[in-house]
Amino acid sequence: MYLSSINCLKNTNTDYLSNCDLINKYNLTNINKIPKLSKISVDISSQDILNSSEISGKNELDSELQMKAFFILYLAQSLVPFISFSNSKKVKEDGLTYSLRISLSTQAEIYSFLVNFFVESWSRLLTEDFSFWSKSDSRSLSSTLNQKKTVLQRKIPTEAFFEIDNFLTKNSFGIVAKNLKFKVRFVFQNNNVKEQNTSINLIKNTPLFWISG
Repeated sequence: MYLSSINCLKNTNTDYLSNCDLINKYNLTNINKIPKLSKISVDISSQDILNSSEISGKNELDSELQMKAFFILYLAQSLVPFISFSNSKKVKEDGLTYSLRISLSTQAEIYSFLVNFFVESWSRLLTEDFSFWSKSDSRSLSSTLNQKKTVLQRKIPTEAFFEIDNFLTKNSFGIVAKNLKFKVRFVFQNNNVKEQNTSINLIKNTPLFWISG
């Protein structure tokens, strides 16, 4: 039984203690200045699937690869992903490429993902020399001060998703697990601190991001 199967709504006390700690540590005058994780999105692009395929000669519009991409992302959270199309110079046939995305917005969904990533999978990620933070952290943040929203984006390897990694490793699915990465966006609300370094430090100290060091 995985930790993420535990009732995720029991993190209220953790949030309360974390808020008190941040208010004291950064001399915040308003609790609304504490970043609140409001949404997590997990993306996989057609190009990512293509680059991880064991079969050569495929293109992004191949129906088999599209089916595999849909199934892989469904395994992550048992949610049907959204489809997004965009222009791409890499696709010569019609100039379109696509990505699949699942969005987690409820407290239970978000906390379940964080437990899975920072608790259940963290030791496995460290063995692969995965680093969540880098020297250029501020570049990975995009924010709109008027909307008081900050987006932290990371490329996360397949090892973070046990069900996906286990399936691809044990089955002849034609996708190399170690070559596949997911684009994960952490969307924070209420973060109206203008200094990017302060924003990074605040996020690093929110549950369960502190585990990442």
